[in-house]
Amino acid sequence: MKIWLEVENFGPVAKGELPIKPLTVFIGPNNTGKSHVAMLLYALLTTLTKSTFPLPPLPILFRLVDEKVLNEILPKLNEILSERLKDNIERVFSSKISDLIRWGSRAMEIRANLEDKTIKVSYYISAELGKGFISKMEIDPLVKTSDISKSLSLGLRNVHYLPASRAGLLQNYRAIVSSIIRQIPYALFEGGIEIPEVTGVVADFLTEFVTKVERHTDVDVDVRAVSEFFEREIAEGELVLELRGEAKIPELSYRAKEGVVPLYRMSSMLVELAPLGIYLKYGVLKRGDFLIIEEPESHLHPDKQVKVAELLALLVNKLGLNVLVTTHSDILLAKLSNLVALSSIPEERARARGFNPELAIDKDKIAVYNFRRDKEGVVVEEVKVTEEGIPDDVFRKVIEELYEESMELYYRIQELAK
Repeated sequence: MKIWLEVENFGPVAKGELPIKPLTVFIGPNNTGKSHVAMLLYALLTTLTKSTFPLPPLPILFRLVDEKVLNEILPKLNEILSERLKDNIERVFSSKISDLIRWGSRAMEIRANLEDKTIKVSYYISAELGKGFISKMEIDPLVKTSDISKSLSLGLRNVHYLPASRAGLLQNYRAIVSSIIRQIPYALFEGGIEIPEVTGVVADFLTEFVTKVERHTDVDVDVRAVSEFFEREIAEGELVLELRGEAKIPELSYRAKEGVVPLYRMSSMLVELAPLGIYLKYGVLKRGDFLIIEEPESHLHPDKQVKVAELLALLVNKLGLNVLVTTHSDILLAKLSNLVALSSIPEERARARGFNPELAIDKDKIAVYNFRRDKEGVVVEEVKVTEEGIPDDVFRKVIEELYEESMELYYRIQELAK
């Protein structure tokens, strides 16, 4: 699957062009639009994967589709998808499209292409203050297919978004869910259920965690292997989700040699990464899925950040997932750089030196984008990944400035000591 995205005056971003790879990494200062672009991609993808299409009930759709049928269907389908695209973007951001125009600008544009072997999907969104917006989505079948609806998903089973501040969301989700359930009997009489306003990614995350996580005995053997890596190398124990109470609300706990720890007593590191561990263990993540994780390094000691980088490599290499992460961690980026360099060493030599070739990341499978501020606003620039790894000019600059400051302080202290 090929994904290409271009934005202009969207959120904090003035301009950026982003071909998406199996592993895509967003770096840059706070409030530069990394989450905005990640959420936009989620909105584009879920317009396809979370939609049901009211196609004509023609048996031929599930056989070979001829050109005449396609010509009859596509205009209506494009119209439906264009409206759903607009609705889904506003749902994901919990904002009107016009509110997503960059401050100081009067208009924004978004272009995107999603393509696999059978179909191409093109997006175009524009908005101008005081003049409304345009939302277009067009389907272009590249070959005749036996099932249009399956092709529209571009081979994606599901798209998952793990937002920032997962620890806080999980610490409070039980109270939110319990409150909603208590309101259900009165909803008919009091005009519905009052739910706190949240973004679509947060709502989808909580919904998926509460409703879709259940024990699967048919978990893919490779998924199980990656799940075991997570529990052994990162969690150092077992994460367990059990349905409790009359409402069957999922309760998260952690089991280690020392005993069982409930969610409210778990470390922030465990709570932050628990959704990923649970998704692996209980079969929510499947081959072909798209996973977006904001700041996977949150609350992690540096040695665990290294292991998270290895986990990302396994998700891409072993499970065939498409993964996008936003990060502020120089350690995570440095480890990913080493894994790219590892791909240049033959497997036998790598094993002889104590490296695991399964963790090697091909340089063509990873893209790194730096969200950089300049006079025009935030500009998204691609960081050139080579066989030697990922150049780190972003984090290194901060570290060098700190070093120079340390040296300056050291010399001043020495002068005072004379």
